[in-house]
Amino acid sequence: MPLEQNFVYKVWKGVDYIQGEGERIIGLLKDVRLNLSMLDKDFEGKSLQDILEVVEKNELVIKHQSNDENPQAEISYNIDLSYAKNRINQYRNDSEGGCKSCKRLRHYMPLQDEHVLFCDKYEKKDIVDSGHSPRITQFFKTGCGEKETIISKKLEEVLKNHRE
Repeated sequence: MPLEQNFVYKVWKGVDYIQGEGERIIGLLKDVRLNLSMLDKDFEGKSLQDILEVVEKNELVIKHQSNDENPQAEISYNIDLSYAKNRINQYRNDSEGGCKSCKRLRHYMPLQDEHVLFCDKYEKKDIVDSGHSPRITQFFKTGCGEKETIISKKLEEVLKNHRE
């Protein structure tokens, strides 16, 4: 019967002290690579793009045969990467999302149980009655051509411009 070990990757707290959102994501991916390479040396040579793909899958299983003479002797490392994936998703949300990633998005609560989203460039909160404004409804998922994102560089751009 093979052995099984469960691991949960937790984001290194030093990542939060790295200046710049793009550099913070680079630091996160490098830390994931470093930790995975402790279980499998093949990860040392992988690019950050490869590590990003692994993180976005959220879980990883690394299998090791501990003895060539006995192929049933196997160790499986199950690695939960959800903490890293959440950070990646948050970055993508702030750089590539629709209205959610725009600096102009405003929240308005006219009543205790009512929450209204509007674009402060085009609408005033007093003319928006409930839910999304008409403009927000139209562009909420994709954003408009004039959106100013919270984070200016998309993740692929950050990875492409990074030199190791």
